Amino acid sequence: MRIDAYRNLNKAKGCPGLFVWSLRIDGKVDGHHAWLYLDSVDLRVQSGGLERIRAANCRNVYAYLRAAEYCLPSDLDSASQDPTLEQLAADGYRALTLNPFKEGVFVWADDRSPAPLHLDAVWLTPFGAFGLE
Repeated sequence: MRIDAYRNLNKAKGCPGLFVWSLRIDGKVDGHHAWLYLDSVDLRVQSGGLERIRAANCRNVYAYLRAAEYCLPSDLDSASQDPTLEQLAADGYRALTLNPFKEGVFVWADDRSPAPLHLDAVWLTPFGAFGLE
């Protein structure tokens, strides 16, 4: 089973500053979520899509996270549901970001250094993506 997640730019239009994530399973969109937990995650960037975005100067889906497994917060025990940013930081998670007009790859938000292509886990939240090496 292929599990992919990516930021949905259209679903978040009514909520400026917040993120909405699309979950795609075996190539079909399975839903849109504010919170997702992904396990054993590969960070994927499609070079052809990146080139199209840069040429047209517009945003589109060209990058996604491919996971071995996923959980919705409701599937987790109550202590793990909807962790705060402080909890994520205390657990070693770091904010990830991606800008097609700058680096074009996933980077750590705090120092803009490239993130590894594989992470142990990622939390996708309304406030961004947070990865754990």
